Amino acid sequence: NIISNQKSAYEDLNIGAVAVAGVGIKLAENFYLDALLRYDYDFTNAENTNMNAHINDGPVIANGGTGSPSRANTLNSTAGLTIGVRYLLK
Repeated sequence: NIISNQKSAYEDLNIGAVAVAGVGIKLAENFYLDALLRYDYDFTNAENTNMNAHINDGPVIANGGTGSPSRANTLNSTAGLTIGVRYLLK
């Protein structure tokens, strides 16, 4: 009896921060090449710790047991590179 809707296993809101750094290189008048590095990190746990079972507990859920109470926090984090062109209208 696996739980298919896992919305309640996760918090509705996470608190985090974003850092972005980049450079714009002028290729021609009003035309630029941009490159950005981006990193974000959440400070709050993404999982609802009041939930008695989680999808990651696999067979424990199927057997009607409870989730593991000693799970580590789930802190979201992503990094990326954005490259683009920009044309300024004057």
